[in-house]
Amino acid sequence: MRKSTLVALVILVLALVGVTVLLKVYTDQFAEEIKQAKAMTAAFAADLAPDSTIKLARVHGTSRYVVTDPGSIGLLLEARPSEASWRADPTGTVLARRLARHAFDAYPVDRPVDWVQFRLSRPDGTRLPEFGLRRGAGDGLLPVEAPAMGGDAPPR
Repeated sequence: MRKSTLVALVILVLALVGVTVLLKVYTDQFAEEIKQAKAMTAAFAADLAPDSTIKLARVHGTSRYVVTDPGSIGLLLEARPSEASWRADPTGTVLARRLARHAFDAYPVDRPVDWVQFRLSRPDGTRLPEFGLRRGAGDGLLPVEAPAMGGDAPPR
């Protein structure tokens, strides 16, 4: 083997190791949300449509979310409640409050979330207008104010 070929192979191997390490660092950010989403899906399986899962993403506030403060960290929560859940609660707020309480309890002090934005869809695929809940005093939950949501009022 020539020296140049050997050097090229060493560079290639080092590059692959570097990319693997960077990919692990990148995916570790989402591992906690995947774990929490699986746990929430299992805990709320009776309230969800068959074969549906809860999806979570931990995000900083921006103009695209219900909270615009970039220093505030929250969760985007996407779920598809079952027909029975929609019949019992046409606005989706009862399930949303239960999901928010669970999320606030599940996220530890070292990775806190201050708010949850909900993307709930009906079994026919139509989506409810997005709304959010934030921590209140004690165990209380407060709706995110309408001006932060671009004028859409949260369901009551």
